[in-house]
Parts: sequence; C-alpha cells; structure tokens
Amino acid sequence: MLSPTRFAYDVGKSRIGAARAVSGTSVVLPITTYRVMPMEVHFDEILDDLETYQPEIIYVGLPLHLNGKAGISVEMAKEFAAKLQELYPQGTIRLIDERLTTATAHQHLAAAGISGKKRGGVVDQVAACVILEQAIAAEESTGELAGLPFDVKKNRREKK
Repeated sequence: MLSPTRFAYDVGKSRIGAARAVSGTSVVLPITTYRVMPMEVHFDEILDDLETYQPEIIYVGLPLHLNGKAGISVEMAKEFAAKLQELYPQGTIRLIDERLTTATAHQHLAAAGISGKKRGGVVDQVAACVILEQAIAAEESTGELAGLPFDVKKNRREKK
C-alpha cells in the first residue's frame, strides 16, 4: 500500500514552516515559510498549498516544554489545527510532540554551512521537515499514524 501525501507545520508567532512528504515515499521536502499576517491572511496561501498538494495526513507540531507541560505556544498550535480542520476538512490532522525540532533544524543548517542570519527564512521549514521525518519514522516503526488525533470539539471543551 502506498503511503499517503503528508504535510507538517511548525507554528510560531510570526512564521509557520511547512514541509511535505511525497505520496508513496518517505522523502520529505520543505514547502515554504508563511509569514503570520493580521486577519489570518496567511491562511489563503496555506489553503492554496493544501489544495495544490492535497495531503491526506497533516501533522501540526505541538511545542511542549521540555518537562512535557503545555504553554501558550501549544494553544497557538491547537488554534492553527482548528483553523486547518475548518478550511481543509478532508485532511486528517494529528498533533505531534515537536520538542527540540527547532534546535535540530538549527544544527542541520549549521552543518550545511548556513550562518545564523541566513537561517531566519528557512529554519521554520527545516523544523517542519524534522517534525515530518519524526512522524514518518514513528509510522514506520509502529504501523500507526504518529501523534494524537486532533478533535476541534474536544479542544474547545478543554479551553473552557
């Protein structure tokens, strides 16, 4: 059975990195870095890419603290996942632990000789690639989708 097309997002306050895995492979490619815009205008670009690549599985990085506790960034990631579910209901959205992915992305970029100042535009894409690579590795080792299913109704109950 061919593996589905998958996406991953690294969600931040000012930028969102995106990566994809080509259907039938475990090859992970960066897509872009979206600038977070007022009035959620960035979702127009995100939806364009979703419609272009039509991923079946979408991983959203869940930026837990090293001790496993949730902070403000986790809520931001869940809000992003809820908006994705609203705009692209045909995709299965999963939340996946992304601790240390940005640090790993910086290490990859440093190893490639990309200096600190030049990393700003791509580090989020590389972090999204790391998230997706970890998800695929988990899928391959367990035979199950990685992370936790995102349920917008459950998420809203937890916020109350």
